[in-house]
Amino acid sequence: MPQPADVDRAAQELIGLFRQAQADIETQLQAIVDTPTAGRRRARLRELDRSIGATLDGLEADTRTWLGARFPDTYGLGAQDAAAQLGERFEWTQPHLSALQTLVDATYADVLAATTYVRGEAKAFLRAEARKQVALSLTEGRTSTQAARVFANAAGEVVDMLGGNVGMIRYADGSYHRLADYADMLLRTKVAEAHNAGTLNTLTQHGVTFVEVLDGADCGWTHHNSGDKANGTVRPIEEAYQQPLSHPRCRRSFAARPEIRQAAVAKNAQSIRSEASMADQAQAERERADVFARRRASRTERQPRQRRQRRNATR
Repeated sequence: MPQPADVDRAAQELIGLFRQAQADIETQLQAIVDTPTAGRRRARLRELDRSIGATLDGLEADTRTWLGARFPDTYGLGAQDAAAQLGERFEWTQPHLSALQTLVDATYADVLAATTYVRGEAKAFLRAEARKQVALSLTEGRTSTQAARVFANAAGEVVDMLGGNVGMIRYADGSYHRLADYADMLLRTKVAEAHNAGTLNTLTQHGVTFVEVLDGADCGWTHHNSGDKANGTVRPIEEAYQQPLSHPRCRRSFAARPEIRQAAVAKNAQSIRSEASMADQAQAERERADVFARRRASRTERQPRQRRQRRNATR
């Protein structure tokens, strides 16, 4: 397997908290849709506004705690493995501490940007819906039943999108993704980067100039579908720094090749990995693919159920 299982497990600890927070938000949103009276719906909207704020505050605090406890472990795993490859022992030095702090700061900044976005979008949406309820029941002269029906239809559309802007992140391409799914991508990517930073910094410290890439069999060097396949190739360590991963959630890692000093030799070098190691990696890749396939199936299954809930709410 390209990276130790402990690296991925470290990310899962915090991802689980994001998933629970997402589920809580979506449960409360559905409760708003199911509430029959306009006054109670407005109260639930206010409750959800406060709850989202508290939830995001908690996630930010949990992230700080996790970064302080788990990122040093993850960086250290990569560093210790690299030192062991060379018959050395890893010791924390100021360059390592500085590199780690840079990774911690960047990761927390990404999480904070995400929670800030969610907090702002959720407040805007919830306040707009609260105003809509007042307009429907008072200004437009609708009965409470009619107002409930219109709201349920609008809110049902939101639930069908797993919360609309509530609990969602907008990507650069304009698409929306659940905060929990974004956290899954971000944190798995960041722990992999931390592991590889520990590896590469330690190898550099000991004068290694070429590394072997340990990656998925089909993974390209600069992106997953690149024709330049990375696994088993030997690259200058400077290039490894530039391309520590191929794509989000990538599990790429690096092995020392201290005996190689020239690019011409690296180009024709044979992999040092055993057949057993490659078989283990292939099995890990299959298991990982199965996990993501089940997650996609679960999301697909939720969508028809939410559409049924919307239809029932508008009757």
